[in-house]
Amino acid sequence: MKLTIVGSGDAFGSGGRLQTCLHVALPGEEFLVDCGATSVIGMQQLGIDPDRVSSIFITHLHGDHFGGLVWFLLHAHYVTHAYPRHSHEYYVISLIVRGRQTFTHKGTKYTTPPGGVILINPGEVHTGETVDERGFELRSLYPTIANMEMAAHEVHGRRAQPFFHTVRVDDPGTTNHVLSLHRSMMEETGILEVESRFLWILAGLIKRYARPSPNEKEMRSEKQAIRKTRHYIQERFAEGITLNDLAQHVSLSPYYLLRAFRAEVGMPPHTYLESVRVREAQRLIEAGKSLAEVAAEAGFSSQSHMTNRFKKIMGATPGQYAAQGRDTAG
Repeated sequence: MKLTIVGSGDAFGSGGRLQTCLHVALPGEEFLVDCGATSVIGMQQLGIDPDRVSSIFITHLHGDHFGGLVWFLLHAHYVTHAYPRHSHEYYVISLIVRGRQTFTHKGTKYTTPPGGVILINPGEVHTGETVDERGFELRSLYPTIANMEMAAHEVHGRRAQPFFHTVRVDDPGTTNHVLSLHRSMMEETGILEVESRFLWILAGLIKRYARPSPNEKEMRSEKQAIRKTRHYIQERFAEGITLNDLAQHVSLSPYYLLRAFRAEVGMPPHTYLESVRVREAQRLIEAGKSLAEVAAEAGFSSQSHMTNRFKKIMGATPGQYAAQGRDTAG
């Protein structure tokens, strides 16, 4: 088995707090836990025989934003570990990334293939185990009841606790959203993107799989509000903008603003923010600033964050862009 990553720290700068911890389980032994690590950790460095590992998981705890609510993500690789009958006081939204997993829920046994999603309500008893010796990899998020009630209120205007009416779904859209949320947590993206993706997942699941099925609030033309939102982003792109900041600025709910912004601009606010930051980075590079200065002044959390986003939009790294500019000037 290969252990690849663990890291932690103030990944969102002043915009929020992300803590990451590594857990390794061995048969008959306590979990080994490493929180606060900043470097890549391998099995040999930990002195662990890979053949004895029953599970590895990396947890991400995010708090301080999204209405003051805290939420929790898990990335795990289980080999021989099996969960006995148990329940949680929160929701479980799990995506099987690789391998096959099986679980029992309300007396019925289910098998989840790669790409399959599991939805479990608070208090529902279930198990969880591998199908074969290859184990399985999953990525999960665990919204609290408060998280889900807030999302339900965003969707249909009533603060009621939703209940999933199905436990196993094959939904490519949900699969992609869960993967994107996990990746955004690990790739130093801004708090606006993480909050937006989190709310978008919850709202989408509530609309499709929760009982009672709510009707979305009708969306009106919000051209003026979207203009104000874009201006706010353009003026404050270097700050740790949150979804609540934008929503309060235009007196709309966060989820309604996400819908309206997507409809009007063709992209969510966090993508628009990244495009504004990349344009500013171009301007600063052309002005002769160092790449470290450019990353800080354009609002990126690090130079590597800027490089990833710049290349995604421009098709070249900031260094390549700067070199092209020098060649043209010469």
